[in-house]
Amino acid sequence: MAAPFLLYLGCYSKIKIMKGVTILTDEKNKKHYLQIDIEEVQKYSAEKMEDLYDILIANLRKGQPTVSIEEVEKKLKKAGKL
Repeated sequence: MAAPFLLYLGCYSKIKIMKGVTILTDEKNKKHYLQIDIEEVQKYSAEKMEDLYDILIANLRKGQPTVSIEEVEKKLKKAGKL
């Protein structure tokens, strides 16, 4: 097994999402890095991996404007896709 690559990240905090997955944030709580323990994550089922992906996407989109389901349906109907 290769030695792990280590990088000094300064004063970062850790937010544990699930076992083997951590988000590193700075002192202003801005997210900078995603730390993944590959050996631990490989143990997860496909469903659990999908959940992890959903959590990451939700975190990325936090604070973005939302669109109601009614508005989405209206646009899809207008485009002939629903």
